[in-house]
Parts: sequence; structure tokens; C-alpha cells
Amino acid sequence: MELNHYHYKRVKEIIPGDILLHPIYRGDGLLLINRYKALNVDLISKIRQHVSPSFFVLVVESQSNLEEFLSSREYEDIEYYKKLLLIVNQYNEISTIPMKMDSFIGEDMQVVAGQIIKKVIDDNDKNYFEKVLFQVPSFNAFEKNIESEMARSRAASIKNKLTLLIRQSKDLQSQFLRIKMYKDIFFIHSVNTASMSLMIGLCLELSEDELVDLAIAALFADIGYTKISKETFNEYLINKESNRDVLLEHNKLLLELAMKTEKLREEAILHGIIDRHENYDGSGFPCGKKGKEISLFGRIIHISQAYDELVGGYSGTILTPRNAIKKLWLDAGNQLDADILKLFIYRTIFYKVGQTSILEDGRQIKIIGFKDFINDPISPITHVE
Repeated sequence: MELNHYHYKRVKEIIPGDILLHPIYRGDGLLLINRYKALNVDLISKIRQHVSPSFFVLVVESQSNLEEFLSSREYEDIEYYKKLLLIVNQYNEISTIPMKMDSFIGEDMQVVAGQIIKKVIDDNDKNYFEKVLFQVPSFNAFEKNIESEMARSRAASIKNKLTLLIRQSKDLQSQFLRIKMYKDIFFIHSVNTASMSLMIGLCLELSEDELVDLAIAALFADIGYTKISKETFNEYLINKESNRDVLLEHNKLLLELAMKTEKLREEAILHGIIDRHENYDGSGFPCGKKGKEISLFGRIIHISQAYDELVGGYSGTILTPRNAIKKLWLDAGNQLDADILKLFIYRTIFYKVGQTSILEDGRQIKIIGFKDFINDPISPITHVE
């Protein structure tokens, strides 16, 4: 009997060189690392800060094993499907949003009668971007993190309008593919930011047209970086303050791309993208705007990007979702709009009774209460499970 090329390991057992066969998600349901990514020490450390060491993952141990896994279609093995289903179920025990098998197999695969099979891909498929977006749990079900039933009911309509808009625009499709092909973390950050921004926009009760424009601004906020070398972009991530010239170059390239994409030229969208690095106290960049001088979209996207960068660890520092919100709360009024941030914390379920979280040491905790949720929503009473 031929041995499988894949391995079913616990997170504490993975080593540098292992290649993931499925994405890794954070406890907040946002994408952390995409499938087919070769792990290194930094990525393994990042995984262990977001999921329990006892969690299972499916990996191959080399690029040649990955090629053999794909060419021999081992993903069609019923035992592989069963193991992946167990992984999906373990995520559903800690995630704030529902996780489905589709989010673990990729847009090029599908499940038929309990078996994972390869889809026939049409290179001219106009709905490719839509399949990619809905494969990411944070976009597919971000409304699950909102307390208001009315806001949740609006989310489906917003997502349909957004995908219809992109489907009807070759220019937006082209820019979306540019993001997808540029860099893994870049695509992950863009989709996570759009999902978080829509969540905040729904909490603010923006109109449907405003929400669609907000999503476009958030999704394409970093599009200018795709025309900058990956080496330069990596240096910028490590030290943004000493590489502000990269941000200026991004804004210049953004305007060039906007000239080719009519939707990105709209005032609210363009200001939202450019203003996202402005700080509420006026210490930001590039114009030093302060307070309400900063566009609403810019203030929302700033919060979304700041949260995702802290939890995703794109610049080095990695925090749990719980600690990231705590850090943002402590910075409210300085870099961030305190009113928007408070509304976001009050009207989402990230800091609510019953929610679970993973501590830095791998232990899982559950929120069982608060001493003063209104004035101090970031200091819950917790129980180690």
C-alpha cells in the first residue's frame, strides 16, 4: 500500500519546512496564513500565538511531497477529508464566526458526496474574485460578529452589491487580481481590512451605497504598493517611520492606478485610502489632518488596518485579538477616533460574555463577566478552560 505524502500533526509538532495544506485562521475568524505556505520559525511562532498547541494541521514535509500530493490527487482520499473535517470542527470551537469546509480547501476545489475534488477552472470566469472572497470566513460571515440583528440582515445585501460591482468592472477585477498575485500577506490584509471596515460601517449604520464604497476603499487601500518591489515593501513593513518615502510613492502610484479605474477616482473612496494614515491628534501622515478633518472612511480603515496588523503580525509584533483590541482602546483619541472605536467594541461580540480566546501560553480562556463594561470593556473577568 502506497504511503500518503501528507501528515496529520499537532501545532506543537510542526517544524520549519513543513508546508500547510489548508489555511490557518485566527480566533476572530480572520485569515492568518494561506495554504501551500512553507513554514519558517517566524510563521510557526505566529501560528502558536493564535491557536492551541494541541490543534491539528495537515502538512507535507517538502515541495516535492506537495507536488506528489497534488499530482496523485491525495486530497480525494476519504481519510484526508475526514481529517480536514476534524480541523474545521476544532476551529468552530474557538472562532467567533462559523467556519466551513469551503474555507479550508481553496477556490479551486469543491466537496462532492463527502469527497474533495478539483474544479474545472475557466480562465475567463468573471466570478473568480467572488469565489476567492467568499472562501475567506471573515468576508463570508463577518456579520456574525455584530450584535444588531438589523445590521446583520443588511450584510448579505451589501456583499451582493459589492460583488456585483466588481463583476461588472474589468478594471476592478484587474486590480483585485493584482492584489491576489502580489503577496500572500498583502491579499490577506486587504480582505481582512475590508471585512472589518464593513463590520464597523454596519455598526455606524451607514447607507448601502456608503458601505459598498467603504468596502472598495478598504479592499484596494494598499493597491499602490503592488507597483513597488516586494523587497522595498518588506523593508517598509519592518520600519514604517523611517520609510515614509515608500508611503508617498504608494500615494503617487495609487493616483496613477486610479486614473485607469473609474471607481477608485470617486472622492469618498480616494480620500478614505489617502487618509488612513492620518492620526486623530494631527500627528499622522501625509497631510497632518486631525479630528473630523480626516474623512470618515479614513478613520474607519485606520482602525481596521491597525487591528489586523497587530493580530496578523505583519510588522513583527503579534498580539491576540483580545490584546489587540485592548491596545487600540488605550490609544483611542490619539491615533484613532475614540467614538468609532467605542461603538465598534460595544456593538460587536469580540469582548462579550461567552467568547473564548487563546492566551500567549496556549491556554484557552472564556469571558464570564465584566466589572464595568461601559467604562472598561477591555477588562473582562475570565475563566481558564
